[in-house]
Amino acid sequence: MNAGEELFTKDKDGRVVELKKFFEVFPEGENGRKMLFGGKVLEVIDELSGSLATLFVGTKGLPSIHVGHTVIFMKPIRVGESALAVSRVVFSTKKIICVHTRVFGGNTQLPGEFTKRYEGFGLCAVLDANNVMVKNLEPYTDRSEFATLGSRIIGFQRKLVKALKSIS
Repeated sequence: MNAGEELFTKDKDGRVVELKKFFEVFPEGENGRKMLFGGKVLEVIDELSGSLATLFVGTKGLPSIHVGHTVIFMKPIRVGESALAVSRVVFSTKKIICVHTRVFGGNTQLPGEFTKRYEGFGLCAVLDANNVMVKNLEPYTDRSEFATLGSRIIGFQRKLVKALKSIS
């Protein structure tokens, strides 16, 4: 796999359910502590989950956008290291696609020794030609424990949005 190359995996029905992206950390992407800016990692996660959701839906003219995430930062990626982001669709409702993402990092020369640095879930919405959220997606689950977590995160986000609206 080369820097910037994305690889995908399809399920038995031909839908793209997993997408991988390899990226490197260059000096301009670091903070004062020689670590990749966390915002850069979130940017990669957002782009990858949105791209995956668009491929998963697989309908021309229906792009996906990243609308939220829950990410745990475990260990920074440092300048000179490379990273591999792996995203897969684990759950979807009629309106939201939930993508589980893990980001691994390490020495470019030893990709077999990469360690997990970030993990989380991205939530994506699909837009129609008028940029209105599509609300008739086919529900999906990969039947993993990650799907159960994804369902809980979507429920939490709904409750949080309602709570914020009630106090604003």
